[in-house]
Amino acid sequence: MAHEMIRNREELTQVRDIGDRRALREKLLSIIDGTLKRLRPSEILRERVLLRKQILIIRGINGEAEFDLSKYNRIAILAFGKASLLCWRYLSQLLSDILKEKLYKGLVVFPKGTELADLRLDVNQEIAHKVIFIASGHPLPDEDSLRAGRLALEIAEALSEGDLMIALISGGGSALLEYPEEPISLDDLRRTYDIVMRGGATINELNALRRAISKVKGGKLAKAAEPAQVVSVILSDVINSPLHDIASGPTAPNPTSDSYVLNSLKRLGVWDQLPESVKIVLGKGRPTITELKRASNLVVADNRLNTIIASEVASKYGLRAFTLTNSLEGEAREVGKALGSILRDVKTGNSSLKPPLVILSSGETTVKVMGSGQGGRNQELALGVAMMIKELKGVAFASLGTDGIDGKSPSAGGLVDGYTLLEAEEMGLSLEDYLRENDSYNFLKPLRGAIITGPTGTNFMDLQIGLVV
Repeated sequence: MAHEMIRNREELTQVRDIGDRRALREKLLSIIDGTLKRLRPSEILRERVLLRKQILIIRGINGEAEFDLSKYNRIAILAFGKASLLCWRYLSQLLSDILKEKLYKGLVVFPKGTELADLRLDVNQEIAHKVIFIASGHPLPDEDSLRAGRLALEIAEALSEGDLMIALISGGGSALLEYPEEPISLDDLRRTYDIVMRGGATINELNALRRAISKVKGGKLAKAAEPAQVVSVILSDVINSPLHDIASGPTAPNPTSDSYVLNSLKRLGVWDQLPESVKIVLGKGRPTITELKRASNLVVADNRLNTIIASEVASKYGLRAFTLTNSLEGEAREVGKALGSILRDVKTGNSSLKPPLVILSSGETTVKVMGSGQGGRNQELALGVAMMIKELKGVAFASLGTDGIDGKSPSAGGLVDGYTLLEAEEMGLSLEDYLRENDSYNFLKPLRGAIITGPTGTNFMDLQIGLVV
């Protein structure tokens, strides 16, 4: 099929057709595909970022703002995150005539390996020499992340009163744009994040750490641009969209202190494992940026859009949709068991919800990594569901990262149905062994349950879709 977001859709449907599994999977994959297409930044920004004459209008879910671009001397645009290329493309085309005259510098930072990188060529030639594109590391920062952070800081510091800095911020920006406090080295930074993520830190705890040990996060980038005006157009990948957590809040005030971060690391039991340089920085107890008078932060979309759009797409297939939550959190496989129990109850008549029905949720679970396999939270969550829907006809479930990436695997997420674990047993695959190694990808792949999209160019956390007919 043309323009498919799911690259291996045919493989995912080539299963033994017991109980109409193929038709069930086809319908579920159609809902996923339609949802991902409508989550692309161009679709979202077209409705929320507008230009009328020279007035830039930004309609956020947390407020609206207008900026008369004729009044600014110079404009700098910094785009960073998994959606940066498509956000940059939209804004640069929208402001094309104005940028020919007023663009000071452009910086676009995106993940290495993204196939959207050819959009770098899609730049108006009159401004191309002022725009720098950098592919940097994710989920851990690399040398290019630090180069991007240094450049962003230099651009911000060069601005004056009468200038405007527009930041296009999306999830993933925390790793893609980084510049650590001295004496923290890149190796120390990477080791610290790896230790903390393996320790089971929530995204909020991880971002608090990032703000504390970075020169660009926690409002420091916006502070560097003062007295220029700063406006951030934000695609949120954090539950409830706290500004300080999205890409670790480079243009937003910081509500957490060094002592808060230090205590959370001790609570997680990882403090003693951290590099000495990180302990030195956190031990200084420095003041945080609690106010930014020249910065406006507008969230134009968040993960609630996942379930809104998925519900609309499901209705096109004649299916009612019920949203459980947009704040899904917890240990992935345990959350999966809970979701699987709900699907089982709906199917067996033990719920007030009646099939045919699509059950939706969105958020971000965690995995405490104990093994060295290939996997991710969405695939582990799907396997938790598989345990609870085993042998049920007419039930299928998928969980995926809307960015197209699930942990340390090539997959976006996992797809299971009532026959997934039965086939695993026939093939001699031990679910317990694979989960022990956090190797959910290699468990699901031979069962035709690993969803492959590649980087999607957007990032609104994770989406779960359960289909009961």
